[in-house]
Amino acid sequence: MTQEVEKVIVFSNEPWGNIWYSKHHYANELSKLGHTVYFVNPSYKWRFSNLFSFRTTTNTINKNLIVVNYKNNFPITIFKRFFSVLNDIINSYKLTKVIHSNEKILVWQFDVFRFEKLFFFPNQKRIWHVTDPLMWHSNDNVIAKYSDLIVCTSISHIEYYTSRHPSKKVIHVPHGISEDEFYSDIESVEAIKRKYNDFLLLVGTINESVEFTLLEEIAKKATIPLLIIGSDISLSAIDKEKWERLKSIKNIVHIGVVPGQEIKNWISASKICIVAYNFNHPHQSSLKILNYLAGQKPIVSTLDGEFLELKNKAIFTAKNIPDFIKILQDGIENKLDVNRDSITTELIKRKYSSLISQILKHLETETVAHVVFTMANQTDSVPYFNWFAEAAYRNKKIKITFVALCNNIPKMIEDVGEYGWDCHWIYYDHQHQKRGTIKAFFQLCRLFKKLKPDVVHTHLFDDSLPGLIAARLAGIKKRIITKGDTTFHYFHTPEWVKADQFNNWNATHIIPPSKEAERFIVEVEKAPVNKITMIHHGIPPEIFTKQSEEYQSALIQKYQLEGKKVIGTVARLIEWKGYRYIIEAIPNVVKKYPNAQFLFVGTGDQKEELIALAKKHHVLDYIIFTGWVERNYIPSLYSLLDVYVHAASFEPFGFVIPEAMMSGAPIVSTPTGAALDIIKHKENGYLAKYKDADSLAEGICFALENGIDFKEKAKQKALEMYNFELMYSNFIKLYENN
Repeated sequence: MTQEVEKVIVFSNEPWGNIWYSKHHYANELSKLGHTVYFVNPSYKWRFSNLFSFRTTTNTINKNLIVVNYKNNFPITIFKRFFSVLNDIINSYKLTKVIHSNEKILVWQFDVFRFEKLFFFPNQKRIWHVTDPLMWHSNDNVIAKYSDLIVCTSISHIEYYTSRHPSKKVIHVPHGISEDEFYSDIESVEAIKRKYNDFLLLVGTINESVEFTLLEEIAKKATIPLLIIGSDISLSAIDKEKWERLKSIKNIVHIGVVPGQEIKNWISASKICIVAYNFNHPHQSSLKILNYLAGQKPIVSTLDGEFLELKNKAIFTAKNIPDFIKILQDGIENKLDVNRDSITTELIKRKYSSLISQILKHLETETVAHVVFTMANQTDSVPYFNWFAEAAYRNKKIKITFVALCNNIPKMIEDVGEYGWDCHWIYYDHQHQKRGTIKAFFQLCRLFKKLKPDVVHTHLFDDSLPGLIAARLAGIKKRIITKGDTTFHYFHTPEWVKADQFNNWNATHIIPPSKEAERFIVEVEKAPVNKITMIHHGIPPEIFTKQSEEYQSALIQKYQLEGKKVIGTVARLIEWKGYRYIIEAIPNVVKKYPNAQFLFVGTGDQKEELIALAKKHHVLDYIIFTGWVERNYIPSLYSLLDVYVHAASFEPFGFVIPEAMMSGAPIVSTPTGAALDIIKHKENGYLAKYKDADSLAEGICFALENGIDFKEKAKQKALEMYNFELMYSNFIKLYENN
């Protein structure tokens, strides 16, 4: 969109007029490049009659540049927040009378005080161009949030915006210079020289940032006059007194406001140009320095600025008043050498046409897709989503919005918010599935219509059923479902299998996380093969390849594991995880390994039944039911295992398999999910038969004897197949492909 000719709305906090700042130059240069530019002036001072004013007026500057004027309908001195938003809505509507709202629009925002959002323009991209340090204003955060690109003229502002808006692209683009500034009017320059002869020149608004004491010293000690160009209307009472005293000095001449296009003539006529901010002034504006440089004049400044390569070649910096006066005197006596080639080299990089091209190029590559991730989960924090939030923040390839369907405000809002992503909470009661699905559908439909994402990606049945219907009705063309709970209905509530098939019909792309899940979806659920893309789940390897000695010691002490052969399972205590077959296998294991200790890590409704079963087989003393173990302890727990055993009757994937493998634990598993796809029997693990205690016992004993030989192979294979970065890149390809 951005390199082709388009319509640009420029919001400026300074009106179009004789005094030009960077926003005026950008508007002018954009119009010269062929864009149709609407420069929207700030509102006139509020009057009661504004309540009934719905008019806009326009003034055509050139064929591509139009100045737009309007009046705020409501004052913002009372109920400031409410009336500001209301004015923005009404004024957005007024702009639709001048600019067609259905066209592609680029909003180039310089003004923090209004239009935190531009309404009624659905096809807009937005640049927040920070030229002044006004981060204290509440609108700054909102404008940045809704922008596609943040441009900072000062490199010191980069850290501020990247830390507060980590999902946004933030770039440094210095102040620019118009090519017109290089060419002054010879007759005007000569006329100024005849009137004032040699003189010092200060250009800029007279305000509290000016070092008045320095200007007084210059006026008293310089042998030529100091001419000052700029407005003095924003002075405080104290500064007004200083200003009036300064103007009374004979060597000071206040020219006042000069049309922006004529300032270059005054610069060309001057002998030396000066920058006289307070010596500790934090805002190092380079705009006027650029104008000075275009005139090829020596510059004496109180600021280092952004032109270190021109230090003592064109810009001469003083740290105090005596040094400033001495450098100034050297300049008056022609002792300051100006390297014009260095100036030219720097200014070529700063031309507005070059900066505009640079900014628009960044805007073009901002994102490939806006993806909405949905998840219905009874836990309030989902590591899987946090990994995606971090990856998307890091590589800037997609914009993600998260939607959590659960019965409490999830911590996930805070987790993904750390990376700058939005997370919407929709109340969903898992105990009342049908009612929850209907309510969630209407909320999701409204949300998708508002967000207009490129992709909706659902993950579990409870979010997929309302999510995919809502996405279809909202006109979302790419609807992806990851079948993270494949077979659940088939084995436990067969009447809901039709709903699984309905989800497959609503989705445009179906992602099974394993080959076994893929076969089930095709053969049992009868999903079209052309919709299916098998993508293994992945996990960040750094989480499970680094263990804590402190945590390991704590776990050994807590569960008294010293000198034991430790066999562990991490899973919910429910029937289809196969714990009963592990318990039935224990007698055969302890005959050979009497020091065996089994850790059952997890919680669930089957615990009492499993305890009773363990008592029946006289193996309860060999089992520790650990209950819930904090996630940060899990990698260290895996590393303590001599064998990890998994006896599930079916797993769509089973994260615990690659987690344990990456942690270096030898694996014994039924041939399901991730285990079936990665394990080569007796080469890098052991595949036991389903629901077969003898086969499990044989596998556990085999792993205790040979695990040290094959666990490294298993670890490397898991790092290769189940790496999060591989999964993430495959998802990106799916989002990008038509």
